Formats: sequence, C-alpha cells, structure tokens
Amino acid sequence: MLHLTLLGPFTIHRDGAPVTGFISNKVQALLIYLAVTQQTPTRDALAALLWADVPDKVALTVVDGADRVLEVWTYRALERAVLGVAGRLIASGITPGDRVLLNLGNSTAFPLAFFGTVAVGAIAVPTSAQLTERELADLIARATPTLICTDRKVPGPCWRQADIRAASEHAPGAYRETLAEDPAYLVFTS
Repeated sequence: MLHLTLLGPFTIHRDGAPVTGFISNKVQALLIYLAVTQQTPTRDALAALLWADVPDKVALTVVDGADRVLEVWTYRALERAVLGVAGRLIASGITPGDRVLLNLGNSTAFPLAFFGTVAVGAIAVPTSAQLTERELADLIARATPTLICTDRKVPGPCWRQADIRAASEHAPGAYRETLAEDPAYLVFTS
C-alpha cells in the first residue's frame, strides 16, 4: 500500500516504510500527479507539466571538425522539426513497426530522422556512415527497411539529407502511442 501525505511536510510510505531518495522534486511531483489524477496522461501532457521551462534551452549544437558551431537548436525548434519529419513520414505511408534505415553520418539530418521515426512508432535502424557499399547493401537486405535515409545510391524508397531538412518544415505529425515492448530502434553490430 502506498501512502502519500500532501498536507504539511510531504512524505511517502510504502507498506509502512518511508520512501526517500528521489532524484528530483519533479519525480515527486509526477508521483503525486499520477496518484491524485488516477489517469494515464499523454507524453505531451507530462512534458508540458514537468518541463515547461525547457523549450527555449539548447538541445542540440552541431559543430564541425574544428569545433566551430554550425547550428544551435532549442528543444522547441528541435521538437517542431522532428514532428515535421514525423508528419512527412506519416504522409509517405510509414506506419508503426515499419523500419527506417539511417545512413547519414554526423549531420542534423540524423537526429531529425531518428526521432521523427521513433515519434511515429516506426523502428529506426541507425548504421555507420563508414560502411562500404557492400556492407550497406547487406544491412539493407537484412533489415528490410520500408524507407532508407542516405545520400548514397540505394534500391527502394530513399530520402536524402535535403529531403529530411525539407520534411522538417512539413505540417507536424503527432507522437503515436506505443507499448513498452514496442521496439524503437534496431542496431546491427559486427
């Protein structure tokens, strides 16, 4: 039995024993919210509730080989771009469980495609940009992707980095609900 005391000093007891060691006040707030509402909130609702101050903080900085800053993305801008990619993936017919192979290297296109794929419930298959043509062909054959994101010449439907950047401006899609056991990504190792 879980017992929460909300008036006076905040305490939590489980089967009579105190529960302590929370890593942040937000964890306590989430527990209280879930206990009081007794509902399963959406990801968006939880993010807005617990991290409303985050959207304008830096989420991603892209640097070149000399550590020169090329791009700076806030959480708000990154999420907007990711949901744009998600919207374009949905419009292209990508459905939950489809595999999207990523062979993009170190560019902004990679996180946009990766997180856009995960947002729609599809399975991201990240690969090394240093794969040989034969190694990439073997992975494509094994992974059986519905879509491939790369600037290389490959068989089947393909998005180039420019396509991903353009997709980031698409009408935003929504996060698709997934189950805990649904895979988000698939990694092939040597």
